[in-house]
Amino acid sequence: MNEKKMNYERKRVATVEEMYKAVEDGYVFTRLIISLDKFKDMYEYALKQEDSSTKFQVLGSIYSTGLGLRGNKDLKKAQEYFLKGAELNDPICQFQIAKYYLRGLAGIQDIEKGKYYLTQSALYGVPWSQFKLGYFYEIGKYFPKNEEEAYKWYTLSANQEYPDALYSLGVFYEKGIYVNKDYNKALELYIKADEKGNSDATFRIGVFYLDGIVYQKDETKGLEYIQKAADNASTQAQCFIGLRYQSGNGFEQSDEDAVFYFQTAAMARDAMGQYLLGTCYEDGKGIEKDLNLAVKLYQSAADAGIIEAQVALAMLYLVGKGVRKNIKKAKELLTKASEAGNEFAKETLNTLFNNNI
Repeated sequence: MNEKKMNYERKRVATVEEMYKAVEDGYVFTRLIISLDKFKDMYEYALKQEDSSTKFQVLGSIYSTGLGLRGNKDLKKAQEYFLKGAELNDPICQFQIAKYYLRGLAGIQDIEKGKYYLTQSALYGVPWSQFKLGYFYEIGKYFPKNEEEAYKWYTLSANQEYPDALYSLGVFYEKGIYVNKDYNKALELYIKADEKGNSDATFRIGVFYLDGIVYQKDETKGLEYIQKAADNASTQAQCFIGLRYQSGNGFEQSDEDAVFYFQTAAMARDAMGQYLLGTCYEDGKGIEKDLNLAVKLYQSAADAGIIEAQVALAMLYLVGKGVRKNIKKAKELLTKASEAGNEFAKETLNTLFNNNI
C-alpha cells in the first residue's frame, strides 16, 4: 500500500521541477497552480523521469486535459497512465481510473473495476472519492442504494471539510435521512459548505431564512442568499428564482426573467430546469411557443426521474400534442409517475382504465 501522506490543498508553484516535487510529496497535480505556458515543459520533464506513481499521475492528467499538448487530449493514453498509477496504489490515479471505467471515457466501460478503484481511493482517504462513493450509495448508482453507507462516506469526506460532502450531510440532517432530523446540525454544515463555496448550501441557508427554520423568518435576507446562490451556479436557486418571477412572489412578475433562470439551469443539465423550461415552450410563456423543444426537454427531464416531466410528457402523448399520439407510451410514463406517488398520474390511469382506453 502507498504510504505517501496526501495533501489536498491548492499550492502555487513556479517551476516544473517544483511542481513535480510537490506531486512526489503528496500534492495533487490538478490542484497545483502554475503558469499555463509551463505545461509543455512539464510534459517533457515528466517523460524523462523514471516510472513512478508521480510520473503516471502527471502524464495521465496532462493527456486527459490536453494542457501542454496544444489542447490535444488523448483519453486512451490518459487511461493507460492512470491505470499504471492505480496499480502502484496511487489514490489519485485510482480515483481517475475509476471515472474512466465507470463512464467509459476512453471507450472501455468496466463497472466492477471502476467500483473497485473508487473504493480503494476512498479507503485511502481522498475526500472527493469518499464523497462520490457516498453519492453513489445514496442514489443507488453502480452500488446498491444504502443510506447508512452514504452517511458514512459523506461523514468521512465532510470531516476533511470537502464542500459537497458538507452540503450532502447537511441534507441528511435536514431531511432526516438515516439520522434524526436536526435543523441546527444541518445549518451548521450548510454554513461550513457555503464558506467553502458550495452554492447549493448557500441556497439552503436562504430557504432557512425564508421559512424561519432556526433563524427568525426574514424574507429579504433569505432572497439575498438565494440570489447569491443562483449567481454562483446553484441550479436549485435558479429554478426557485425562476418560479418566483413567474408568480411575482418576491420579484416583479416577469415570464422573460423566469425563462432566463430556467434556461440557465437547463444549460447546466439540471433536470428540473429542463422541465420548467419545457413548460415555458409548451405554453409560450416568456418565449416563443415550440412544442418540439418542449417534448425534448420533458423527455430529458423524465429520463432523469422528474415526475412532473413524466406526467407532462404523458399528457402530450395522450392527445398527440407535439408528438404522434401514443396511448401505450403515455401509460408507461403515467405508471412511472404513479409508482413514485403522483396522485394525478394515478387518477389519470384509473380514468383511462375505466373508459377502456
